[in-house]
Amino acid sequence: MPIGILTDVGAVFIGTIIGASIKKFIPKYLLGELPKVFGVCSVCIGIMSLIGVQTMSMVIMAVICGFVIGELLHINIHVSKAFSAVLKKITFSY
Repeated sequence: MPIGILTDVGAVFIGTIIGASIKKFIPKYLLGELPKVFGVCSVCIGIMSLIGVQTMSMVIMAVICGFVIGELLHINIHVSKAFSAVLKKITFSY
């Protein structure tokens, strides 16, 4: 019997129920940032499993450093504004 698969499905199901029930108590700004934190945690878990592989861990570290620098400089806001300006020019030029 696939115990591991059933355990994973059960954990996701229970986590979904718990998350849906406490969602109304968590501030909106925190809900927007939580996926980033979970992503970084996943990357860290991946790094820990890739410690034996020398080249891949450098790539992962570069991704983490790029993420941190991008968040500190708010690059996503600047890129969004730039693309919005380009789209407005393209839309109004017709």
